Amino acid sequence: MKTCSDIALILHPGNAKCGSKSIQSALYRYRPQLFEQGVCLPDRNFEFSSAQMATQGTLDDVPIEFFDNISKSHSTDVFRKALDTSISAARSFGASRILISSEVLTNQPLVSWIHQVLAEAFSEVRVIYYIRRQDDFLLSAWQQWSHKAGVRLSDCIEDSLRVKAPNYLHITDVFVRNYGLDSVAVRPIAPCALIEGSLLKDFCSRSNIKLPDDAFLAGRANVGINECLCDVLSRINSIYKNVHDDEVKTKLLSLASNPELVAKRCGACLSNVARRKIMKAFRKDNKILRKRFFPDVKIDDVFGVDSKDISEAMQLRAELDGLKDVLAVIFDLVWRLILEKSEGEKMPCRVDERI
Repeated sequence: MKTCSDIALILHPGNAKCGSKSIQSALYRYRPQLFEQGVCLPDRNFEFSSAQMATQGTLDDVPIEFFDNISKSHSTDVFRKALDTSISAARSFGASRILISSEVLTNQPLVSWIHQVLAEAFSEVRVIYYIRRQDDFLLSAWQQWSHKAGVRLSDCIEDSLRVKAPNYLHITDVFVRNYGLDSVAVRPIAPCALIEGSLLKDFCSRSNIKLPDDAFLAGRANVGINECLCDVLSRINSIYKNVHDDEVKTKLLSLASNPELVAKRCGACLSNVARRKIMKAFRKDNKILRKRFFPDVKIDDVFGVDSKDISEAMQLRAELDGLKDVLAVIFDLVWRLILEKSEGEKMPCRVDERI
């Protein structure tokens, strides 16, 4: 494969649970505007067409499944051919940049060879990688996947600490080894570390692209379920087909009178004691990451934990409030079911037999 010198690569490799869906949603929604700036986005099959570039896309267009399949099959020749075809197509459109976004590209060691191929294919690469403090990451990952397998949050945390996941340091080492330190930008998701405190504005600035103002008004693209509700659902996990099954979440959010309550972040499931344990385990790695990639940010502004523990009574109150939210969601759904069942029917009246 010849190295492409006239088209640059903008690579956004995730990480999962680090705002990737929000970035991808904006990028593909405004695909035509990016095309006008000479930026091409591949479709779900890692293909380009002028017709697609001129139409608004969705999250279904992101080539996540493509990279997942080729990484597992190690289809080097297939990917090289697809990449050659994509570069030729972008060149024929007069484009100057290709933008690839897929959180699969952090799945080490399966994707290491993909980064080698990309590094060989482009003489100019800009990697933009976002990370999230590990305690928040583990809670979010449990909400997204592990609770569906019947795993309790405490067990999920212990398993993750044992294998040291997420391993941001190892992932960034792969990027630096393939693309060079100067080509890799790593930023933690915290207002003090992002341009104008915005993830999307930070990404646009670092990738040198422009999006319309209304792109920055959108909410979260990947809304999670209230963690107290996840704790309940983990005890009846047979309702899930697998850890990627989002049907329960989708139906809860669509049927609830107050979907905000379903998605509420209650903060009752992860105590400060647990948070300190997690962040202590990753402290050394986080110091290296800060020194290497974001020395402008104070480490405790991003990775610090309150040294004071809330009282047992306050922790219990938070948990009770979380359970009340769960009960409210359940009663709301039961009440809607009662109304639906009784609609058009006359409610039976209790007759006093003594009359």
